Amino acid sequence: MSINFLLKDFFRGKNQTLPHIFVLIIMIATDIFQVNCNFLIGLKIYPLGNYSQFQNNPYFFTGTINLIYSQLSLLNLYLMHLLTIIVIWVIITSFLAYKKRDIAIMRAIGGVPNNLYGFFMKEIFLLFLIGYIMGFFLGIFFTLIFFIWGSIITGSFNLSFDFLHNLIFFFIYMVSVFLIAGKKLKKIGNEPLTKNFSSDLPLSLNVTAKLKFLLNFLSALSLKFKISIINVLRKKKEYQRNFLFFSLIFSLLFTLGLNILIIRESSHQWINNAQGTNVLIIGHEDVLYHYSLMYEMFSDPRIFIDENNIDFLNEDYIFSRNQIQALENIKGILSIEDRLISFCEVKELKGLIVDDNGEYMTIGENRQGIIPIIGIEQDSLIKNSEIEGKWGENDYMVIGDGLASNFFEYPLNQSIYVKSLQEIFHISGVIIDSFYNGHVGYISLKEYQEHLKLRQDLVNLVLLSCDPISWGDDFDLLRSIITKNLGEEFTFLSLDFAFKKNHDFLDSLAVYPFFLFFFISLNVFLSIYNYQRGALQGNLKDFILIKMLGAKMKTLKQILFLESFYAFFPALILGLSLSMIATPLFLHDRAYLPGLIFPISLFFISFIMMLIFIGFSIRVLFKKLSEALFLNR
Repeated sequence: MSINFLLKDFFRGKNQTLPHIFVLIIMIATDIFQVNCNFLIGLKIYPLGNYSQFQNNPYFFTGTINLIYSQLSLLNLYLMHLLTIIVIWVIITSFLAYKKRDIAIMRAIGGVPNNLYGFFMKEIFLLFLIGYIMGFFLGIFFTLIFFIWGSIITGSFNLSFDFLHNLIFFFIYMVSVFLIAGKKLKKIGNEPLTKNFSSDLPLSLNVTAKLKFLLNFLSALSLKFKISIINVLRKKKEYQRNFLFFSLIFSLLFTLGLNILIIRESSHQWINNAQGTNVLIIGHEDVLYHYSLMYEMFSDPRIFIDENNIDFLNEDYIFSRNQIQALENIKGILSIEDRLISFCEVKELKGLIVDDNGEYMTIGENRQGIIPIIGIEQDSLIKNSEIEGKWGENDYMVIGDGLASNFFEYPLNQSIYVKSLQEIFHISGVIIDSFYNGHVGYISLKEYQEHLKLRQDLVNLVLLSCDPISWGDDFDLLRSIITKNLGEEFTFLSLDFAFKKNHDFLDSLAVYPFFLFFFISLNVFLSIYNYQRGALQGNLKDFILIKMLGAKMKTLKQILFLESFYAFFPALILGLSLSMIATPLFLHDRAYLPGLIFPISLFFISFIMMLIFIGFSIRVLFKKLSEALFLNR
């Protein structure tokens, strides 16, 4: 059969193929958008690919925040890829069900089965390629929008696309199309011609069979319930396909809704605990400038500070804490924390763990690097970071989550050698930290001073936690104390600006799941519309007959509404259940889970929106069909 005949047959059934293409376009666009955005923001989900787009700051977005995004995005990707294959299966099955009568006629007049298979296989591939190509470019378009948004908010994204994995999944979907279409065509070809022609009333349908208890109870309520149930039973396989599809799509929708809340609440709470609020730092101007930038590294990959930018141990930066004892008399200061910071060359040391078989296993690869080490006093810590493990005393170090994730394998079972201090420290805890993207170590201030051979009153930073209400005019007093006792080159700086930039960055990341939520919601609405459209066309003869017998249009609409309700409501419940079961399995242990009221509220909102849209789409469909078929006469 010629290409011309193929195209004519394809466009002859455009009323059936176009809705399938629209659904496929949205699914592929969502899939492409998700894969590319994961790559764009640096989520290392796939084992293949180059994730070095943040070359200025190699530590950018590599800690626990990245981990929770990666975990939830991985769950979304699993559901998205599975859902795309399910959509392909539903579309191919529905398409061949519509073409089943054509296949039977061609077989009846002596058509060669292999030629028939090849013809309809080409038509299916044409449908898939049109949907994929248009969906691909739509996904790229929305990726560009997200890139522009992220660049405006943070100025941090470099435009890049994950074409490797896009190509891999394209071939996976192509293979899925080939296998699904081939199996379905072979099954249709092996069926008797009488079964091919019986698409309106399947041969296996027995209307006299006794219904199960629930179906029997619903049928007894009214004639509308009985007709709607019989219509569903007539197309049981189609109902099962759509139930599976809607269960997965509602599961993905609920998962995205939960992800948006979990990611936002967890990331903001972690970073807020790690940074604190209303924090001022006192020190030399150069130290304050670079120290604040080391916080901004969390939200801006263009910023990177290392030992070549500043020597924190320069004698011009060191001052005596005793020189500014007057700070303790300022009422607006809630707490004071002394710190000593410098860059140090460090090396990961190998450790031992016991595996599942009870045998010892060596861990660690002797990684080396240069990171900031900060001396702190545990009793006066201003921040209240999330910690796994505990704060240790001498010979112990607490490290940031970025260092733990990228420098160690099992940090709490390993040690670190600080070459600058000629000392080995055991890792006692891991904290979620935004400073230097979590690539930082904290040790006892007194121990640090001893190793550097400094007096116990010498530091290069002092942090103040201030009360914004009672602070008042104390800025002038603070400036006077610092300038008078330390010199003109010493001052104070608020970290609130850097902290706000980090929170704004987290807000910009939250736009990504919102985009996905919009895509999936659009797909739900399109799918509901197409499902009802197919149900209406499939039952058109019945509706015309019922209308001729005197039924009102309202009755026909209620029958179609009930058919849709049977498919969507159980799928809604199953989707929420799957989401609530699967989401905690992919989460970081310290993620903040929402209360039970949130998924329940999300369910009722989705249920109400579903009812509204079902009613609206039924009204639109009946208006179109009544005008075309004169059902109102």
